[in-house]
Amino acid sequence: GHKQVVKILLNKGANVNVQGGTHRFALTAAAAGGEISIMRLLLDHGAELNARDAENETALHGAVSGGHFDAVQFLV
Repeated sequence: GHKQVVKILLNKGANVNVQGGTHRFALTAAAAGGEISIMRLLLDHGAELNARDAENETALHGAVSGGHFDAVQFLV
């Protein structure tokens, strides 16, 4: 699944705070999808919790807009 891909990328030295894609940051994308285990993995590898994308949104915004209130709880 996606978590395995994220693990492989992290093991290869991927930058967890690089911007790109629809959600700009991997943590925001994971939050928007309610992927708490991936969020935890990214944070454990140095993802910036309060990083803001080009639209000034954070992972918390992603979790709320995705309707994933368990992810919101995890982030706060």
